[in-house]
Amino acid sequence: MQAFQNAQNFVLSNPVFSNQSNHYQSGLNGGFHPEFRTKSDDSTQGIDILRESSAPEATFDSDSRRYAPSCFPGTRSQYIEDILNWATAQSAFPIYRITGPAGVGKTAIAQTCAEELRSQCHLGASFFFTVHGCSDYSRFFTSISHQLSSKSPDYHEILDKKLRLDPTIVRKQLRSQFRELIIEPIRELELVGKPVGGRVILVDGLDECKDKKAQREIIDVVTTSVATRTTPFYWAFFSRPEPQIEAAFADHRVASLCISTLLPVSRGIDGEIELYLRCGLQNILRHRGITTSDPWPSKQDIHTLVSAAQGLYIYAATVLRFVGRTDTQYDPQELLHIVLTASTQCSYGSSMRTPFKELDAFYTLILQRVPNGLLSSIQLLLSLMVLRDLDGEVLTSIRLLSNMLRLTETKMKLLCGELVAVVHHGISNSNQGSSSFDTTSHCRSASPAQVSPMEKAYAREGALGFYHKSFFDFLCDPIRSGSFCVTTPTVCNKLFQHLVELQIHYSKSYSFRSNCGLVLAANESATNLADVQHALSWPFDVELFNPIMRVIVFEAMGGILLDRFFPYDNLDNQLLSRLSHVDHRKQLFIQSSWVFKPNVLTLGLNFGYMCIIKNVQETMLCSTIHHDMLNFDAEKFREGISRLEAAQVIQRYQPSSTSLDLPLFRCDADGNALSGLYIKGRGQASTFWYWILDPEMKYYREFETVDLAEGERIFREENFELWDVDLADDDWSSSGYPFSNEFHRIVFHNSLSCLHRYSGKTRDKSTTEE
Repeated sequence: MQAFQNAQNFVLSNPVFSNQSNHYQSGLNGGFHPEFRTKSDDSTQGIDILRESSAPEATFDSDSRRYAPSCFPGTRSQYIEDILNWATAQSAFPIYRITGPAGVGKTAIAQTCAEELRSQCHLGASFFFTVHGCSDYSRFFTSISHQLSSKSPDYHEILDKKLRLDPTIVRKQLRSQFRELIIEPIRELELVGKPVGGRVILVDGLDECKDKKAQREIIDVVTTSVATRTTPFYWAFFSRPEPQIEAAFADHRVASLCISTLLPVSRGIDGEIELYLRCGLQNILRHRGITTSDPWPSKQDIHTLVSAAQGLYIYAATVLRFVGRTDTQYDPQELLHIVLTASTQCSYGSSMRTPFKELDAFYTLILQRVPNGLLSSIQLLLSLMVLRDLDGEVLTSIRLLSNMLRLTETKMKLLCGELVAVVHHGISNSNQGSSSFDTTSHCRSASPAQVSPMEKAYAREGALGFYHKSFFDFLCDPIRSGSFCVTTPTVCNKLFQHLVELQIHYSKSYSFRSNCGLVLAANESATNLADVQHALSWPFDVELFNPIMRVIVFEAMGGILLDRFFPYDNLDNQLLSRLSHVDHRKQLFIQSSWVFKPNVLTLGLNFGYMCIIKNVQETMLCSTIHHDMLNFDAEKFREGISRLEAAQVIQRYQPSSTSLDLPLFRCDADGNALSGLYIKGRGQASTFWYWILDPEMKYYREFETVDLAEGERIFREENFELWDVDLADDDWSSSGYPFSNEFHRIVFHNSLSCLHRYSGKTRDKSTTEE
């Protein structure tokens, strides 16, 4: 059913949503999972459950990959030929692996090979992990099996039957998914004399899978199957040489099954890059309907560009995007001249030449071309994207970014135009949301009746992300980016000040009312309804959606301020003290009422570390994941706590009685803090926060609550030892999303007259149109 249909008095009850900046990377930025069916009725097809749990946009020929790079004819020929020969000749090595640094063209080779293998009927399935959203490991084997089922009616029938009987297969661990969705159906077909022929399964960008442990597990599952011959497939992997991937393939049991090829940064491909650039630039003129009397580009122009590329295809691709932009007063020849001038100046700057020197010069050029009036906003936008992303590999809602930065729709799209060569703007073209980026995966997997009008409107505007991780790395390295670095103390303080003041302003527009919860209404700082609604710099056209969007922004900013800036070493102490003016009680209420489902284990980020979070009766419990405790930097954590104390954001609290272990503020033999109870914030806007660190038992735990006695009881009675077990059994979820149909708790009382406007024709019309 659609949200708000036939609503009376507009009571919103607990829309569960996720904020990547505060909790789980597959939340608002990294995507969100559908609510999997736990029962199947007669009308439910098992294969439909599989399809909804897969990622169709990850296939090589999906619509979302229509602009994906592929090899220009005549380039990378030897690599392509080697892979095709391996695939079609049924090699004695069932695994083929191509590895190389960022920017050398691995994905283009993978795309071209997938196209060729499909045309030769040798492709079984493909999965392209990407920075644009296809990074969810839980959809990997479901996607592979769904693609295989489309090529075999018998295989399709077996999967349909299995998933009718047990729809939870798609929620199981990767090894269990592989066994039940791939191994067992193939074995069943072989027993009846219908073997599945050897086909190639092509996997690109495994290093861009969002979970490093899952990367290793995928390799282990596949190589075990190959070694034991439980499946007949040939597997091709393309990835950067990340340590966890290198370690998996270095295992002697795997090495004997695998052909490994290095794709290096090499000037030996200058001829191919020249061909790619020349034809690409000529196509730009052709598509614009421009003809020239003199040859363009000139031989000297191409020579300069090829020299600047230094063997990196990513440089050539970025040049073509920059010269091919249509939202500028400059024509392609003028834009190319700008690139050439910058490249020439860079070459005289130093005798030291590195593979990224010219790329950095080009990134610098792009930012230097930003008009002075937009540069400050561009810097804040890029800083926020880096802060929310952490590794340059997810997308963030453009509307969310815009509202957090107080940018209008027009201003935000103007900024995107200036960054078109380096920032990807994924836009939905589906009535059900987007199929091209992770922030709308819920929309694409739901039926039209399950997707609310707000979900569609939210997804329609799209999301922003970096085209390539090299730009993310450039922005974070002051040596490479100089004045354009977005991680310097100056930029961090500027962004923090903007967000904390906006967060304080937002909190004033909410108040608590008995029997209602948190209420959005006109108050001292917003004297009428229009002032409240217009607090969004990019509001929805449908006014009914704006209160929800405000809560999304409010919660997202709170998470960024506390978690993403931690341990606050780049922040001025006086500025950090502004966190004490944030309404932590309202922030906690929104988290416990909107973000985290009651009594459900949820993976999330806490002070920058991956933790398990549980909401119990409006008390938030948190514990580190046992196997990740080695990544927990206790010294860094204590430094952050000390800075919060010094800024009076938190204050030590000694209650007259407590059920917590005494002393409350324990230390080890070296005087290092091991626990503490604090008041976070001030007065009625404060919460109680307790944490404990046990180095011997290897855990960190905490709780935050408004009612200390109740919080202590919940913390004391919780069996934390079972959390890791439950997590391993998949009895958990990622935090939800703002448009869940489980509405209870938060009530928006904009005004009685406004509520009446939402019931009747106006509301019905907006719902129908969306």
